[in-house]
Amino acid sequence: MQNFHLIEARYMGPTNTRGSRVKLVSARFEQSKSIPYDHTFNSAKDIAIDYLEKEGHAVVGSGEVGNHFVIVVAATDNKFKPLKEVKA
Repeated sequence: MQNFHLIEARYMGPTNTRGSRVKLVSARFEQSKSIPYDHTFNSAKDIAIDYLEKEGHAVVGSGEVGNHFVIVVAATDNKFKPLKEVKA
């Protein structure tokens, strides 16, 4: 049986000191990481998928929970890097 890792992607609007960003929240490790919002994409989900794939994660699916996106990443052989270990 294959293991999966769920990552929630949330859009975070701009503040007085920070621009728009996407917050990735790991369901497994209870960690989060914010990445800059890239306006060349259509949604926080697309930004999160692109970012995770560039970091070497195998994205196998996605979905929606409420108004947040959930990205499904293959986590075989415990090779998933926790978000805190992924460089920005």
